[in-house]
Amino acid sequence: MKRYIVVAVVVVLSAVMAAPLSAHGATRIDVEGTWEYWPTGDDDIREHSRYTVIRNTDAGNWYGTFAGTQVGKFVVVVRNDLSFALYHERITFTGCVNIDHCGTMTILTYGRQVPGGMGPGEGGPWSGHWFVRNGTGDLEGIRGHGTWGGGPFPIPYEGKVRLP
Repeated sequence: MKRYIVVAVVVVLSAVMAAPLSAHGATRIDVEGTWEYWPTGDDDIREHSRYTVIRNTDAGNWYGTFAGTQVGKFVVVVRNDLSFALYHERITFTGCVNIDHCGTMTILTYGRQVPGGMGPGEGGPWSGHWFVRNGTGDLEGIRGHGTWGGGPFPIPYEGKVRLP
């Protein structure tokens, strides 16, 4: 009898662990499109001995699988010899994903430029990664990640998201 119970437990656990993500109410999709943004405030520039830090806010538009607008806060760190630049931004996106899932979501972006100018389209091309961390409305529980890169605007993006 114990043997049958152990076998039943193993079968049930195996079935649960092997269940596809969509069986839990989520759907994975590929995403792609383009993205553009522009500064909305005055640059906060702080110069140091080997690098300069630039902080600002921005607004922008997303096209493709992500269709909507953004507001964000970004930081760019540029080596003073312009040989390298790093970028990070926290974006609040408002719009739709895959047309029918609408709300807001937080997108974190990270990138770099070599050799550098002071922004996309001003020097070498930028490339980086994006991560979706949370959402509201139909996007509550969304997760995803991907890459972006190129220049000048609009910047292409691609990746995968898990819709709730």
